[in-house]
Amino acid sequence: MTPTLTTIALGFIGFNIGAELSWKELRKIDKKMVLILLADSLGTFAIVTVLVGASGILSWNFAAILGALASATAPAATADVLWEYKASGPLTQAVLFILAIDDIIAILLVQITTNITKGQIVGDISVWHILAEFGLEAGAAIGIGIVFGFVITLAINRVKGHGESIVVTLGSLIVVLGLSIVIGSSAILAAMVFGIIIVSVSKRTDKETQKFFHDIYKIGGPVVAVFFILVGFRMNPADLLLIGGVGAIYLVGRTLGKVGAVSLTALAVKSPKEIQRYLGLCLFSQAGLHLV
Repeated sequence: MTPTLTTIALGFIGFNIGAELSWKELRKIDKKMVLILLADSLGTFAIVTVLVGASGILSWNFAAILGALASATAPAATADVLWEYKASGPLTQAVLFILAIDDIIAILLVQITTNITKGQIVGDISVWHILAEFGLEAGAAIGIGIVFGFVITLAINRVKGHGESIVVTLGSLIVVLGLSIVIGSSAILAAMVFGIIIVSVSKRTDKETQKFFHDIYKIGGPVVAVFFILVGFRMNPADLLLIGGVGAIYLVGRTLGKVGAVSLTALAVKSPKEIQRYLGLCLFSQAGLHLV
């Protein structure tokens, strides 16, 4: 049951992140955030790859794979704290925006680096194969989220009862996650898009929408708690001794990317002070490499 519960928990988290990013909110995103997003993803990827590769402990191919994994940000811990304290403002908006887009870039980087490594081993590198796998993992997830989002929004716009709307939405979210798993796409990305479409197309007032998603968040709370418990069960302190020098280099490189590169880029583009100081730390969490 562990993989299923983990996917459902991440699905709730992705859905709630999407619910914070309506079209109205996305239009408020400063264009400078795109540069900060690239610093977060590509900057971390480059720094970890170079440091691990230059150390000579692993080959450059495997260094690049570690760099791709380092670019991902685990949304669970950061997002849950924001929701618990009902945080709002430019920093919260920036964090949720990057959490939503960050994994798409991470998926692409993982697909590119792993397929290049496989191609060199078997002697065949296909750009079309890389694009096809990325299309399946990210493109299919986005498609599932959009289709189900519009269909379910049409349904809940016709349902008057608050409870019935929540039941229909939660049932559809489980279907979205299950279908994503079956076809091998990113479940958390599909859930994010599903949430974005519902909050953007819904005919409810802002107050009704806030209550609707708040109630879904409360329902998903125990599931998310189980997720963190399961993550704790899988952690073995003795395993920290096995990662050795590579683990230390990885941690240093990821810190330089997530905290250093993000903060310097935010400073360079003259973002608000709170973004310069705290955005990198908000993106540092990596509870697990859950590219699902």
